[in-house]
Order: sequence, then structure tokens, then C-alpha cells
Amino acid sequence: MAGSREAHVAARRRLIMLRHGQTSYNATGRIQGQLDTQLSDVGREQARTAAQYLAEAEPRITKIVSSDLTRAADTARALAEATGAELSFDKRLRETNLGEWQERTYDEIDSAFPGMRDHWRHNLNWAPKGGETRFEVSNRMLAVIAELAANPDWELDTFVLVSHGGAIAAATAALLQMPRDY
Repeated sequence: MAGSREAHVAARRRLIMLRHGQTSYNATGRIQGQLDTQLSDVGREQARTAAQYLAEAEPRITKIVSSDLTRAADTARALAEATGAELSFDKRLRETNLGEWQERTYDEIDSAFPGMRDHWRHNLNWAPKGGETRFEVSNRMLAVIAELAANPDWELDTFVLVSHGGAIAAATAALLQMPRDY
């Protein structure tokens, strides 16, 4: 019987990874990386809408851990207010540090560094100068998830990570055990 209990517990454990709402950088195709930008009016509304939806759809949300960057933190605060869940912040959930690419548009990067954005997308172990690799990002995200997995409250509750698109993609790929050379 212990085996069936363990299977039930593992099957119930739920993790939601929520990307922050829109910023003016997102809306204009400018890369933020670890720059600390604010939600736009649209982003604040997206955060409220997502919070209301999740509060209704996932009544067992008890813990929210967010990137400490303002755009994610504000999104997480909206969710914590809607759910009453415990909220904490962890800098390991920050977006990928894109070094010298931060604050530039995709066109500016492609012009200054021809072919390198494509190279970055296909090489998990390469980063722009001053930045970090997607492998490094996935490792720091997985460290947070491993710590959460040690929390017995997660056995029946839903935990939420509020982070950033690139960081969530890196964590998801690692959790799904996708090849490390994708």
C-alpha cells in the first residue's frame, strides 16, 4: 500500500510556472534580460487577470516564489493577493543575463552580432559577452525547484514560480529531460 500512496502523492504535486506580465520592453521587442523593468498598464492587467484565473482554477495554491525583478514581483504580488498564498522572492528565478545584448532590440543584435542570436538559441552552453548560458539558467531554476520538492506541504498543494520567459523555458526543458544540445 505504501507504493500506491507514494504514486498518489507524486501525481498530486503541482507546479505552475507563470511568466510576468508585459513590459514596455516586451511590447517594443527590446531585450530586458536582468534589467529591472516595470509592468506596463497591459502587463498589470495581465497580472490581475492571471491571478483571478489561477485563484479560481487552483484553489490549493499555498506558496508562490518569485523572481525579485520588479516585473515578476508585481505579477506575483497580484497572485498572492488573489490567493492568500505565502509569497517569497528568490534571485535565482531571474531572467537569463544576456550581457551586452540587454537593452537592445532583436534587429540591433542581429546587425551587431550577425548569426549569433541563432547560435545562442541552438547552443545551450554559449552566452553573449557578460551573460550566462541557458545551461546555467536551468541549473539555478532547478535548484529552487529541488528545494521546493523537499517541502512536505508540496505533497498536496500547488506551488507557483513567477519568473521570466527564457528562464521558464530553460527550466521546463531541463525538467522534461530534453537533450542538453537542443
